[in-house]
Amino acid sequence: VASNAVKTNGYRVGAKHDIGAISLIASYSLQEITGKKDVIFTGLRGDYALSKRTVAYVGYEAADLGGNVGAAKNSRNTTSVGVRHAF
Repeated sequence: VASNAVKTNGYRVGAKHDIGAISLIASYSLQEITGKKDVIFTGLRGDYALSKRTVAYVGYEAADLGGNVGAAKNSRNTTSVGVRHAF
C-alpha cells in the first residue's frame, strides 16, 4: 500500500485593536509543507461599524503560495471592499 501523505506544520497569529467604531485587524500565518516552500499569508483589514449588525470593511491580503523548491514564486494579492450585515 503506497502512502501519499504530506507532512505539514504551521501556525497563525493575529491582532485586533478597537478604536471606537473602527476595528483594525492584522494577521500572519505560515504553513510548512515537506518538500515545498513555505505557504505564507499576511493580511490587514479595517472594519467600521455602521450599526450593531452592519459593518463596512476594507482589506488586503498578500499570499506567497510557495511551490516546489527551485520553482518560480507563486503569489497573489487580494483587496476587498464591502458591507457585511448579520441577520
